[in-house]
Amino acid sequence: MNANKSSIILNRTVGSLPIFILSCERSGSTLLRYIVDTHPDICCPGQLYLGKLCHSLYTSAYYSISQASIDDNEEGKQRIAFAEARQTVESLMGRYVNAKGKRMWCDKTTANVEYLTVLDRTFPEARYILLYRHCMDVAYSCIKTSKFGFMPELSSYLSRSPENFVTAVIESWADKTRKLLEFEGKNKSKTHRLTYESLVSDPARVLRAMFEFMGVDWNDSILEQCFCVQHDKGEGDTKIEFEHNIHMDSIGKGYTIPRDFITDAMRRQADELLVCLGYLSIDDYFDFHADRKEAAEGKAPAYPSDNGQIRDFLDQIFAARSKRIGRANLVGKSCKVIVPDVEGGIWIIDPTAPEKIRRTHDQKTTCTILLTSDLLIDMVENKQNPVSAYEEGKIEVIGNVTTAFEFGRILFN
Repeated sequence: MNANKSSIILNRTVGSLPIFILSCERSGSTLLRYIVDTHPDICCPGQLYLGKLCHSLYTSAYYSISQASIDDNEEGKQRIAFAEARQTVESLMGRYVNAKGKRMWCDKTTANVEYLTVLDRTFPEARYILLYRHCMDVAYSCIKTSKFGFMPELSSYLSRSPENFVTAVIESWADKTRKLLEFEGKNKSKTHRLTYESLVSDPARVLRAMFEFMGVDWNDSILEQCFCVQHDKGEGDTKIEFEHNIHMDSIGKGYTIPRDFITDAMRRQADELLVCLGYLSIDDYFDFHADRKEAAEGKAPAYPSDNGQIRDFLDQIFAARSKRIGRANLVGKSCKVIVPDVEGGIWIIDPTAPEKIRRTHDQKTTCTILLTSDLLIDMVENKQNPVSAYEEGKIEVIGNVTTAFEFGRILFN
């Protein structure tokens, strides 16, 4: 690395350091991006994939100009390549910062979690905001977001667990959270931890400390302005474009996911990481939000007193459709119907099985349909359009959506 490039690194002040927001998908990074981008000194655009860019630039430089440098050893060749990657990115981001009339830049790309070593070598003085969120709420948000197609970041996990989207998402969360915690442990002075839950419950206190870590001043007006000022277009959570304030409505949404989808092995992995982060374990999370729900509704029991009668009635509904299942062309396809507000409310529909509809949960299926007992009964009685219910988010589908619609036509028509 030449003297000029070395001085770029050594002479930077804290207030002009590059900043990276690191998080798992669906952890609130777009909300944090809006807040950071509102600060008069910092630009925080949509996802820029700078980790991947640095990796590509390093590779190109290493196998070209670094190899042409006959005076450098292996470490020297790597330094040359990283310096070239840095110079390109700084030129790009420097022009962007100048055009916005600010002096710092921040990248919030979630995929940067996969390029931590490259980023650290390219920008050794960078600062990192590590944003965490409870895995159950991440799972819920991923499921909601993937109604019409799975998130690309989850594709490798879904290919390993195509029958259980919940397990796939929690595995993704666990892998990325483990990487973040390891990076945090090795870089205490360069990292600042915050959680989505603390961000939305006490934003002024949390953000004041975060901006102090960044080396810039905090102003309470940022919270008022972040949804009003214009932010550049870019990848991220599109729902934020319709938000007007920071709220806690998304905390605890994962409680609606049936526990049966969380395997014991995945529960143990997640719990170990949750404890490290100061979160409730998965079982404690469900118990806590169950208590909150009961208190809010003024109900003591977890299930209605006529739970058995409701379950028996649903058994009759499914039994009445057994002949339809047998006549349908659904060879090789199966469906699991989960009614979370009914104890034991899980039915398997399998056209190839002797008992085409049975109440159990120990079978992998092509798709899964989740809905309440009231909604199911309304659809059977033609009081609710199933497609409208799906579009309105009243029905969750996990797995093959097309197959779920095929079974829906038979069950609810």
